[in-house]
This record gives sequence, C-alpha cells and structure tokens, in this order.
Amino acid sequence: MKPFVSFIIPTYNVAGYVEKTIESLLKQTSKNFEVVLIDDNSTDDTVHVVEQILTNQNEIQWTLLRNSANSGPGASRNLGIEQARGDYLIFLDGDDRVESTLVERLESAKRDFKVEKDIDVFVWKYVELSADGTQNIPRSPFTGVVPNVVTSGTKILQAMLIERCFHIWTTSFAVNRKLVSEKRLRFPEECRKGEDLTFILQVLANARYVLFLDSVLSYYLQRKTSISRTFSAKDLQVYNCLIQACGALLNATDDNKLFGACEEFAFYRFLNYFEALTVKWKDAWNWSTFVSKLDSEFGIGGEVEKLINSVHHRISRRKKLISKRCLSERVKFALFKLSPRFYWFLYRLKSL
Repeated sequence: MKPFVSFIIPTYNVAGYVEKTIESLLKQTSKNFEVVLIDDNSTDDTVHVVEQILTNQNEIQWTLLRNSANSGPGASRNLGIEQARGDYLIFLDGDDRVESTLVERLESAKRDFKVEKDIDVFVWKYVELSADGTQNIPRSPFTGVVPNVVTSGTKILQAMLIERCFHIWTTSFAVNRKLVSEKRLRFPEECRKGEDLTFILQVLANARYVLFLDSVLSYYLQRKTSISRTFSAKDLQVYNCLIQACGALLNATDDNKLFGACEEFAFYRFLNYFEALTVKWKDAWNWSTFVSKLDSEFGIGGEVEKLINSVHHRISRRKKLISKRCLSERVKFALFKLSPRFYWFLYRLKSL
C-alpha cells in the first residue's frame, strides 16, 4: 500500500543522535508512512545504528540508501525524493524529532479541509532544542498566518519575508509529492548550507493551498558540531542559491515587492556567514589577507571577492528596505552598502 507520508532523512555521522530520531517515528500513532534514509558516506557507526533499530521491526516500511562519496544534504534529499512513494514528503535531519501524533494530525487535516485539489503544503510550529536536547530555545512567535484556514503560499511568503513574523524550518512542513514532481522542485546540490531555505521558498512560491496547524509537531536540535554550526568560505554560495530561488519566486508570483524582500533575505543570510568568517579569520590584519584566506577555502582564486562585489552591487541599487527590520539590521545594511571592506574592518574590531 502506498504510504501517506514519506520521511526523507539524510544522515552523516549522527550515530549518537539518529536513534532518537527513528524512535520518534516508531512511536507514531499512525503507521501510514515510510522512512527513506540516505547515508552520506558516514565515517562513524550511523549505518550500523540505523540497521540495528529498523531491521528487527515490521511495523513501518523503510529504505536505507548509501552514497559512495560525501555529496552533501541537497544531493541526499534529492535522492530521497526520487525514491519516495508517499503522498506527502517530510524532510528531517538525522538528529531531529517529531511528535508521535504528526502523521495522524496530517491525515486528519487532509480529511477535514477540502479544497479544489489536495493541500499542497502543511506547515506547523517547531521548537529548537539545546545541544543536550533538554532546553527549549525561544523563537519569534508564529503570527501573521491564521491557523486552520487554507491560504496560499504567497501569503505565507509575505509573512516570512516582508512581515518577518512567521518561520518555517526544513522539519516543519510537508509538501505534496505531486507538486514537487510537476514543478520539478529540487534542493540545490552546490550549496552545503541554505539549500533547505532555497527549496522552501520554491515550494511556497508554487503552492496554491497551504494549511498552518497551530501546534508544535517537530523539534530541531542545535548541535555545535552540526553542518549548520561550522563555517567555510563555500558557505557564502548560499547567496547565489537564494537569489536563484528569488527569481523562481518572481516567475511564479509576479510580485516585485515579494521579490525585493526575498533579495533582502538572501543578503542577510550572506551577511551571517560573512560575519562568522570574519570572526574565524580575525587574525587577518588587512582585507587582502582576509580575502586570500577565504579564496584558499573556496578553492577558486578571485571568486570570493567577485561574489562580495556582486552582493554589494545588488544592494547598492536599493534606496530603502522592504522587509521589516530592527535598527541594528538597518544599520548593518547601510554600512555594507557603503563599503564591504569598511563593514569587515568594523566587525573585525568588534570581534577582537
């Protein structure tokens, strides 16, 4: 029987965490789902842990695929999409957890909310957990979207990008597999970070029917050693990935204001990594040395400064911000717009 949900889980060196992820799936009150795991050439016991847990159970359908080389989360998730058979796709990391009622809640919502076609996307609240998995990390409130009322992906994007009062993480949405297939939506494989946000933007830009469930149904673990917590010059490529998603968003919605807010979203993501790399290489006493260190990480000479100049050129055309930003964010925007080098100099002084 075709499952209602496919959980797609890329894993890489999560032997100490993946057991709790799988246990949260085995505890589901509805067993109408499958699990597709893609191990990205782990060097620890991740595969052994997964097989040990799942081999001896017969309640759920599961598949374990193994990459021959480390390909990154985007490539692994795309492989999972190709293998999935469920009506809806949910993407988890190997250290995430979900509520035991998640699948049951989605099945119930699909029955209760009838639209012209199937619901394209379900979204719900999530909680970030501290590294030890015990302490909830507060997030901004999930406002601006009326719960339990079918809305459009454009409305969700407005709340996310312009009003900045709503947030979706990889673990907190389910997308109709038909939509992914028909629109040929995939994760960008060239980005090791930000590929999830790029995918989310493209999904919402193409979603006609979205339903927000006003409940916490998934948990995201903030590990210090996770891929999202380590930094490399290659992470700056997130900007290009997000800008491509902004272009797809404009094509799908024809909304210039939303496109502008998306560009700003891409800029601030880029700036997060730029600041992190400034701290990482704070021993670089001048701009040339800093860029040289980034180039050595990036692997292609001259590409980093070319990217920085591209970001600067794009934001220099803006007279004011579209998205709602706090004073410190507006100041950062103005300083980087004035000069990326000057911004680097000030931020480096702050980090010393």
